[in-house]
Amino acid sequence: MKKAHPLLQRQIKRYFGGQPEPLGKWEKFLGAVNQAYWDADQDRVMLERALELSSQELLQANSEMRAMIKAFPDLFLRLDRDGHVLAYKKGEMERSPLKDGEPLGKKFYTLFDDSNAVRLKAVFLKVLENQAVNYVEFALDVGGRHYYEARIIPMECQEIFVIMRDISERKIAEEQLVYYSMFDPLTNLYNRAYFENEMHRMEYFSMNPTGLIICDVDNLKVVNDTYGHDRGDDLLKEVARVLRQAMRKNDIIARIGGDEFAILLPDSDAAAVEATCQRVRDTITAYNNAASGLYLSVSMGSAHWKSKIQKLDDIFKEADDKMYKEKFINHIKLNQDLLKSVFDQIGMADLSFRGCYQRINTLNAQLQMDVKREGNEEEMKLLVNLKKSNRAGSEYCSMETEAQGVSDLDEYKSFIRSLLLLLNTALE
Repeated sequence: MKKAHPLLQRQIKRYFGGQPEPLGKWEKFLGAVNQAYWDADQDRVMLERALELSSQELLQANSEMRAMIKAFPDLFLRLDRDGHVLAYKKGEMERSPLKDGEPLGKKFYTLFDDSNAVRLKAVFLKVLENQAVNYVEFALDVGGRHYYEARIIPMECQEIFVIMRDISERKIAEEQLVYYSMFDPLTNLYNRAYFENEMHRMEYFSMNPTGLIICDVDNLKVVNDTYGHDRGDDLLKEVARVLRQAMRKNDIIARIGGDEFAILLPDSDAAAVEATCQRVRDTITAYNNAASGLYLSVSMGSAHWKSKIQKLDDIFKEADDKMYKEKFINHIKLNQDLLKSVFDQIGMADLSFRGCYQRINTLNAQLQMDVKREGNEEEMKLLVNLKKSNRAGSEYCSMETEAQGVSDLDEYKSFIRSLLLLLNTALE
């Protein structure tokens, strides 16, 4: 038999009084008992080691969990099943969603304003009922509008864990995405995608007559090329403002292209559409008469949708075609008005026809010689249109007065170089 286990030795001594025990028929039985004692010792050692390792792992896991919770800026709450706060970590959010005061012992949803408390309580009860994670988003005015997410988690220990985080940046980004999907950021009008969706929605669901107006800003390219794109953007913003002023609240105004605008007029018959076009023209005239510094000219075309037999796409094309016809007529007049405005600004409006024409001819010849001497190829190309500048300049000369204004080559060089690009574009 294997060496007797100390516990077996004590048992034999107890029952046999320290006398050598007769093995005989007991040898097999005592050997099994002895082996069981030794096996039990080995199992105990293994169990103790396992418990030691488990304890270490648990401590490590708890330590890691605490470090992770501490590292997160979120607000953490540990609750009992009635919703009372057992422990919490305030977090490092810019604005805490909790009311002032100590939260321990209070029902967590009472720590918020009344409207959000109702929502948080409802989600909390749902988590208790379903034993599944749930979350709710809510907004608070705490030093400005802030958005929060509360994630409520049931634990196996019959407790509830709540994680709250500030999601303001995400919500603002989402709102911006929604905005840019619907609006033009320059003018704050609707964009083309939204306009087309609304147009087709009306086509399928509206039974009332609908008007459509297409507007195109005249000579935006001239303004961009002459004064810069910032000035062109200002022009577009002013057109948007004028259109808003002329429209009803339920009219849908959109910027559908670089210089093109479109307006849907719900519940509008042909007379109402024409009245709206006239209102736009009157508003633009009033704007230009106010001498704001930006001259507005808009070509318009309109059409009227009165039957579901018609397609709004066809109505759009009809209005677009009318707009381009008006734009062709406006082109000549606007070029004259625009050039007159520029010449007026530099003091050439009062030049006599004979004096102006002769002086410009002389200065043009001097300027061509000067440009050739400098070797500026770009300006050489632009000088092709100097004859056009002669005509444009002399058109606004007075027949009765003597020549005045432009007097020397340097002054004329400054003037003509600033106008060459304008003349190239506007006088084509």
